[in-house]
This record gives sequence, C-alpha cells and structure tokens, in this order.
Amino acid sequence: MAYMETLMNYYIAEFFCGVDNHVKKDAMQNLILGDDRMSLKPKIDVFVYISKTHDLEWYKSFKGVFKELKLELIHIMEQRNIFAHRIIDNDLIYNDEPTPEGAIRFLSFKNSINKIDYTPERFEELII
Repeated sequence: MAYMETLMNYYIAEFFCGVDNHVKKDAMQNLILGDDRMSLKPKIDVFVYISKTHDLEWYKSFKGVFKELKLELIHIMEQRNIFAHRIIDNDLIYNDEPTPEGAIRFLSFKNSINKIDYTPERFEELII
C-alpha cells in the first residue's frame, strides 16, 4: 500500500511539476504529499480527478473489481486501515460469538465493539 501511495504521489507531482523537473517533484513529495502531511483519501480524490480530466484514455482502461478506479482505491484504503489500526481478537474480547473456523477477527471500537472477520475467502478476494 505504501508503494502504491508513493506512485500516486509522484503521478500528482508530475502533473503539477512536469515530467522532467525532478527537483520540484521530489520537493512536492517531501513537503506536501509525503507521509503524514496529506492523508490518503484526499490524495485518491486528486489522483482520480487528474487521471479523469487529463489522462482519460488510461482512466477508462481501468478494469478492477469495482469497475471504477476511485471505488477500488477507497476499498483498498479501507482494508489497509483495518489491518493497520484494528486489533486482532483471539476470542478474548468478543467472546460471545466465536471467530469462524480459519478466520481472523479484527475489532473496531466506535460506539460499540464491531467485529470484522477475514475468512480465507475474504483474504483471497483481497489478493485478486
């Protein structure tokens, strides 16, 4: 995910700074787009806007699971956030309903405890 985000950063930087201006592209990456300066969701919005308005042929060639680039990127971001920010439950906290066989359960704590189960089939969908 970090690699994909970096590629989006440089795509955005190339649009604003030009293909050959490596100094400005690197500066934009380091000073504006990099790490924690701009979150992933706004980068996705900018990336999709630029590709839709200035790289339409490439944009239309996208063939993902959701058939729309923005939906695909948001889905990837949401899945990444689960793995990065949720805890794994080993039936220690949410033990009123056991984790399905072969699944990994993540817990989200927002107004209540919410379980997010990743079965082998769901993992397979993420790989595709």
